[in-house]
Amino acid sequence: MARSVATLAYRGILGIERRLIALLARVARLLLAPSRDLHTGDAQEYLLFLIGLSVVALFLPLLR
Repeated sequence: MARSVATLAYRGILGIERRLIALLARVARLLLAPSRDLHTGDAQEYLLFLIGLSVVALFLPLLR
C-alpha cells in the first residue's frame, strides 16, 4: 500500500516537473529567437539593426 502511494506520488511529481521544464524551454526558445535571427541575416541587416539601435540611444534621453 505505502509503496504504491509513493510510486504514484513520485510519478505525479515527475510529470509536473517535466511539464514545467518543457514550459521553461518553450519560453526560452521564444525569447532567444530574435537573437538567432540577427546571426542568420546578412551584413546589411545587421548594419540596419545597429543604426536603429543608435537612433533609439540618441532619442531615448529626449523622451524623459
